[in-house]
Amino acid sequence: MRIVIMGTGGLGGYFGALLARAGADVTFIARGANLQTLRERGLTVQSVNGDFTLPVVQACADPAGMPEVDFVLFCVKTYGVADAATLLQPVVGPTTVLLTLQNGVDTPTDLQHAFGRGTVLAGITRIGSTLVEPGVIEQPTRDRAIEFGNLDAHGAAVLEPVRTLLEAADIPAVVSPDIRKSLWEKLVLISAFAGLSALTGLSPNQLLARQPTRTVYTHVMEEAAAVARTAGVALAADIATEILAYLDAEGELGSASMAVDFQHRRRTEIEAINGAVVRHGRRLGVPTPVNETIYAALVVTDGYHREEREQA
Repeated sequence: MRIVIMGTGGLGGYFGALLARAGADVTFIARGANLQTLRERGLTVQSVNGDFTLPVVQACADPAGMPEVDFVLFCVKTYGVADAATLLQPVVGPTTVLLTLQNGVDTPTDLQHAFGRGTVLAGITRIGSTLVEPGVIEQPTRDRAIEFGNLDAHGAAVLEPVRTLLEAADIPAVVSPDIRKSLWEKLVLISAFAGLSALTGLSPNQLLARQPTRTVYTHVMEEAAAVARTAGVALAADIATEILAYLDAEGELGSASMAVDFQHRRRTEIEAINGAVVRHGRRLGVPTPVNETIYAALVVTDGYHREEREQA
């Protein structure tokens, strides 16, 4: 089975490394210093679930010229989806299965339209995993499962083969009975976890430790949940309370990746997170004033950061 990892950052690098360690024929798509390191020294994983090094891996910047692949793990940032889909066009065939692990709720459908062939599965993961330096992945969280599901009846036939592939590589895999619901549940969680953290500069733990910010945190999630319900997604009535209980029980929550990107003046996924809540809210007539505030502030600041990068 030929596998391509599209996006060899913390997420793709970790799961791709597990697949390669299990003996799968894996090619990593990377760029810059990370690509050079993968080619010269391989890939190192420092994980709470076990450290290991792959001294030799297959890696390239462009898969053009490769034969069609059987499986693609699609792990690019949401703002890179269109470019990555274009890059993959030559290797995606009618039997290719593509599993997306993006934030937000729109990428799976976007990829179905972009390829028009093969099978797109939608997935989520709550793993913490970071590319701390070229060729080195740091993965500190016990929770590293991939939850995934089919978008339509056509995708149902490949769910078990994909689950088997992942579990054979020591990747916990859960088939979701309603992946659309799962995607929205995660968006409810990260709308506050990422958006409010980026806006304030406070960590999720700091936000939840004080009542004023904990209240705002709850409002952000409740707005996202209201949008989802209006879109026909059957979220639990007390989902915000459930998420708060889950976060409180987790203890140390680490940093939101979007907040880290924002602090380093890198491009963020604001459009796919709070931006998605706002856009779907407007489409459905659901007010989202707190998410709109977060979105407006971050998207404008993102613009200033982009101007600074262009002038540097």
